[in-house]
Amino acid sequence: MEQRLSMITLLVKDLNRMKRFFLELGWKPSERSSAELVLFPLPGIVLGLFPLSGMTKETGLPESELEKGAGILSYNCRSLEELNHLFETIPKLGCRLVKKPHKTYWGGHAGFFKDPEGNLWEASFNPKMKFNSDGSLSLEK
Repeated sequence: MEQRLSMITLLVKDLNRMKRFFLELGWKPSERSSAELVLFPLPGIVLGLFPLSGMTKETGLPESELEKGAGILSYNCRSLEELNHLFETIPKLGCRLVKKPHKTYWGGHAGFFKDPEGNLWEASFNPKMKFNSDGSLSLEK
């Protein structure tokens, strides 16, 4: 298996609500999206939204078992101003603030929120991180 991922898919209870959330963030879905699957092209990867109920049919696993997955979506801001603006905006989109942006032990700032479906997000600004021209993070020193 190659060291890469092609897509990350969030299993959602309300596909239309979550699609609206990303549209209100300014994200644009792919034309390849359908009524059952919303695809957002990102630098180097795709974020998919798929109904939780559909995945129970696909896998045969009950919803209670599929809901046990834990993870966090991370968004690195290009500036502290961007981070602060994001945390002013997201409550208006139906998000719940978990922890406002704060100075971190690693020299940056980070905050946490839950999107309308309860997925945990970290948004941060790390002055030591650089971005590639496509917006992805550069891991070069």
